[in-house]
Amino acid sequence: MLNRKLRIIVMVTPAIAIILFVLFLSIYTGISQSLGYFPEVGMTELSFDFYRKVFNSNVFLPSLKFTFSYSLIASLLSITVGTFLAMMTKKYNSELTEKLLNIPIIVPHMIFALIVLQLLSQSGLISRFMLNFGLLNSQENFPLLLFSKNSIGIILCYLIKEIPFVTLTVLGVLKRINIQYYEQAQSLGANKRNVFVKITLPLLLPNIIYVFLIVFIYSFGDYEVAQLLGPSSPKPLATLSYNAYTNPLLTDRPEAMVYNMIIFSFGIISTIFMIFIFRKMMKLGEDYD
Repeated sequence: MLNRKLRIIVMVTPAIAIILFVLFLSIYTGISQSLGYFPEVGMTELSFDFYRKVFNSNVFLPSLKFTFSYSLIASLLSITVGTFLAMMTKKYNSELTEKLLNIPIIVPHMIFALIVLQLLSQSGLISRFMLNFGLLNSQENFPLLLFSKNSIGIILCYLIKEIPFVTLTVLGVLKRINIQYYEQAQSLGANKRNVFVKITLPLLLPNIIYVFLIVFIYSFGDYEVAQLLGPSSPKPLATLSYNAYTNPLLTDRPEAMVYNMIIFSFGIISTIFMIFIFRKMMKLGEDYD
């Protein structure tokens, strides 16, 4: 057994070492360049000038609020709807629903963004359909769901992608809850509401928070969906980073790294919180068996 574990460690060590090297090199590069250290263009002095430039700019705070708002709304809605669907799927033991929910998970966000774009834009399929059947006088009267500050298109795209992920994740936890808990509660006279509040919800809550943070971190740092479906102003943080990074003027590269470090910091804080939640889940794991 010991030799087998040793062989596994030897086999995976090179791959892990390469991954860690690339990871820490990327973090070092991001931090050093965000502090203005970019020797390739003659910038060799460390300073917080680019952080001050970003924080004092007219676009940073609106961009941060916009990114945070659509990420938070999409995450909360995904958790709410996904948890409800998971409970319904468990209640009716629908294997077909489980199989169908696996399909959106393997489809990239970009594809869903293009689908939403084709369906919900003012020149999209739905507006054309309504125009042909006399439900609209012109396509300009179709509600502006995309490219606007309300971020409806962005949120819808994330919901289509993330609700199945949340549903299947929560469903896996529901299936592991010991049925004896429900039987004992009912024998003591608890109704369905009390069973949900006192048993189901407390056992699901660590997992719900865990999945919420995963969805939030991804949507907060994602680029393509907000770029395709978002407004020209305010732009998401990832878009500001991309624009600064692709600027032909290389002296703007540190500004891009500042945006990356802000996104990275949100991810680190959320990850620390996830670890805390995961530890609580491990403690509750014995109750599922």
